Amino acid sequence: MVAPNDDMVSLPANNAPAIEQQPQSAPIAGAPGTARICLTDKDIRLGEKAEILIPATTVFRDEGPNVGKLENPSTWRYEIKQGSRFAAQLATLSAVSLSKKNFCAETKVQMLTGPGASETAARASDKHVFAIDNVVDYPIPLERPAIEIGKLIDDISVLAVLITDVSQAMSRPKPPVEDEAQTCLARAKRLAAYLGGGTGRQRTMNVEIGRLGKDSITYGCPSLLKRNASFEVYWDGQAKPLSTTLAIVAKGGEYVIGASRAEIMTETTACVDKGSEAHLERGSRS
Repeated sequence: MVAPNDDMVSLPANNAPAIEQQPQSAPIAGAPGTARICLTDKDIRLGEKAEILIPATTVFRDEGPNVGKLENPSTWRYEIKQGSRFAAQLATLSAVSLSKKNFCAETKVQMLTGPGASETAARASDKHVFAIDNVVDYPIPLERPAIEIGKLIDDISVLAVLITDVSQAMSRPKPPVEDEAQTCLARAKRLAAYLGGGTGRQRTMNVEIGRLGKDSITYGCPSLLKRNASFEVYWDGQAKPLSTTLAIVAKGGEYVIGASRAEIMTETTACVDKGSEAHLERGSRS
């Protein structure tokens, strides 16, 4: 997105997954259960070798009775009824991989209790369906995944059903209060290192990133008022950015929002062209 008056590209992290980094307590005595986890979104088309990793500690929320057939994941459905709410959540105990050939996998699960989830046991005979909702402890992948975990969560692309009863539960305590400014700076430092630069002046939830040429670069952290992180690049002296500036936009944008560099370059170039046209149109009228 270009602000014609400021020569700026701002990339909000709209693909950021709903991921929590929270401490865990010892499990309540009981037995873990087994869940069948399946990729049920027909709009997701995987290549022959592509895999989707569902990490350990992935959270699935109870959506109520399954109105489909247990043996056919493509029919799994749940009805959202006004006023209905189910206070159960499952958390996976190990990672599973889903692919075009093997779009279902089984793994051990336990109950997760905390805000909005009070149940410490669940029965397979209830035939409820659970929807992917969160990841408590997300492992940062070394390579870009075939499908971002945030997209799977946002689109409710993965569902689960219990195969065996579960009575082991893990309580999720409230996260410790952290200094938001320090957390923001730590995130900005990771981005700066990825770009090959360094951090500069910090204005609470915004941190300048320098040593990357003449461009002015700012990382904006998510907060209570602004849910997603942002990555802003400013340039001076000309309407369109240099190729080196575009490269920074693409690399930094890929890191912050998860989109491919090619996609970011295409969108940024189109945005800059549109902003330049609008600027020239206003100039011709004056």
